[in-house]
Amino acid sequence: MSITVNSAMFVAPQSGSQLFKVQEESKSSFAALSSGIKINQASDNPGLMGMISRLTSEVRNINVARQNVNQGVSLSQVAQTGVSIVSDDVQRLRELAVQAANGTLSDADRSNLHQEAAQLQQNIADTIRDTQFNGQSLLDRNSSISIQSGSGAGDQTDLQLRDLSGLNSTGTIDLSSQAGAEAALAQLDADLQELSDFNSSLGSYQNRLEAAADTISQAAINTEAARAQVRDTDIAAEMARQTGSAIRMQSVIAVQAQATQISEHIVARLMG
Repeated sequence: MSITVNSAMFVAPQSGSQLFKVQEESKSSFAALSSGIKINQASDNPGLMGMISRLTSEVRNINVARQNVNQGVSLSQVAQTGVSIVSDDVQRLRELAVQAANGTLSDADRSNLHQEAAQLQQNIADTIRDTQFNGQSLLDRNSSISIQSGSGAGDQTDLQLRDLSGLNSTGTIDLSSQAGAEAALAQLDADLQELSDFNSSLGSYQNRLEAAADTISQAAINTEAARAQVRDTDIAAEMARQTGSAIRMQSVIAVQAQATQISEHIVARLMG
């Protein structure tokens, strides 16, 4: 009677599944080491993957808010530059008015001063009209601009704009006579006060935005750190895990080899 022996029966019954498990663990560890990210797919850790997704979304939103704030600062700086140019021209107008109000000047002298004043008034009107940011006028409308300065609803910083097109220095100053020059002094003082108040408002707005930028930057750093702690690979721990996987794999392979030798020996005895 012939005897049929299945040598696989003598191999450790769990060694195959153990080898597969160790190989998968080694593969996961290698992926974490090569990518620098310990959670490469949802199956690695569903709970942590959800947390990483939320933190990633928050980081992106914070970065967009930071861009918004930087644009708001740029807008304020453009407006302040326009106000500064207008203020310089108004100040020059006042100097001309002081000169024209002097009784020693002739009508011809005042006519020359008036011509320069007319050019300055045109420059002022042009500056007010042309001071814009991304196509939006900044000096000729009474309205507010809202900057989304945070990632949440209601995280906004508002800038109240002013319409400077009604300044006296945009066309109503007349230095052709001594009386007109004297009247212009009070008008130009009112303009300078209006410009000073608006410039102060713009400066305060810029300070608020810069403070918001500092807060956002710190929030970005903290959120990035939190995400890194959850997501990034602990190299030392992962190296230890990889080494352990390699040792376990060698052990399983050794057990399989030994089991194979035993089975072959038994088969030889049975067949002998």
